[in-house]
Amino acid sequence: MRGTRLGGRGRRGRHRCLGLLAWARPGLQRILTRLAELDVIVFFKIDRLARSTVDFAEIMRLAEHQSVALASATEPLDLTSSMGRAMAKVIAVFAELESDTIGTRVSSAHEHLRREGRYTGGRVPYGYMVVPNPNGAGKVLAVNEDEAKTIKRIVERVLTKDSLMQIINDLNKEGVPSPGYSSRQTTGKRSGSKQWYTTTLRSLLGNRS
Repeated sequence: MRGTRLGGRGRRGRHRCLGLLAWARPGLQRILTRLAELDVIVFFKIDRLARSTVDFAEIMRLAEHQSVALASATEPLDLTSSMGRAMAKVIAVFAELESDTIGTRVSSAHEHLRREGRYTGGRVPYGYMVVPNPNGAGKVLAVNEDEAKTIKRIVERVLTKDSLMQIINDLNKEGVPSPGYSSRQTTGKRSGSKQWYTTTLRSLLGNRS
């Protein structure tokens, strides 16, 4: 039996799947373009095969057109019957709903933290540092005095018409850490180059505009 886990280059399969290639993940794209070579596609769960009910229904249609069976490794579904396919679509609906709900909860949690002025994670902006929240749980961003002084110097020199290259050369001669280096130090990841570049300075000035 020809098959693949999560699935299998036949010309018929490739032509039938062109409409899916825009949204399909790379691994799924490879499978869908080889449907003509397969007898069965085995997947762990429906929500690992497709991100939405519409996507799952389209995958079922394409598989049926090529006489390729679909089999879940963890869900007792008979996708060869009308009832089994209907149940699979119901499962896909609830999986999509759960995914959307989790995404909404995460977004709401981040918004709540932002409203309280608390740090929500991610890269720390140059000129700031993460410190314990003095008013409660979590962490907040506080001004990094050394980096704030560097920003002030840069802005003053830009206003006096100094070129970006002059400013960069002086920062590098003085050994002032670049924003990328400072961020990696803050997050505890491996430190990179301290060097400043034109793109670094333009990005920093753009963030302050």
